Amino acid sequence: DEEKQKVYMGRKTKKIGGGKFTGPGGKVDTNDKGQFLESLTDCAIREVWEEVEVLIMPRQPEKVAIITFKNLGLEAALLVEVHFFLARKWIGEPQNSPEMIGGEWFSVSDLIERPHETAEMMAADYIFLPLILSGKKKIVGHCVYAPGGQNEVVKWTYDEVESFPD
Repeated sequence: DEEKQKVYMGRKTKKIGGGKFTGPGGKVDTNDKGQFLESLTDCAIREVWEEVEVLIMPRQPEKVAIITFKNLGLEAALLVEVHFFLARKWIGEPQNSPEMIGGEWFSVSDLIERPHETAEMMAADYIFLPLILSGKKKIVGHCVYAPGGQNEVVKWTYDEVESFPD
């Protein structure tokens, strides 16, 4: 059913991805010693609620990718490991928030077949989003961005995996 084959993305208002369409996301809450106060799945559920006011059921998010991003051009190259989840069931309708505005529902088939024409995203999203939305692959990837932000990918590698390490 075409109506069910859609992905919600909004425009980030600040930080990485500012002004581009992307999914909700953020950092795991930690204590003052840097210890995690929540699981990665709980973090994904919380970030979706904070950024678009949609409630994802606890066992619903499916991890589909782990990608390490390196941003060149900073004094110390920024290295970030991002875990990507998909949820197929939720409660509520997405809303704007201070962190994400102008959300739209995008056709999965368009994001797979014509991502550049479908949504204005960060450069790496055009590469990995079709892979994970195809439903055939779980991926572990490494992406290097050129200096100046997330507009140009200078290196991209990935492996398909059956499952992710704990």
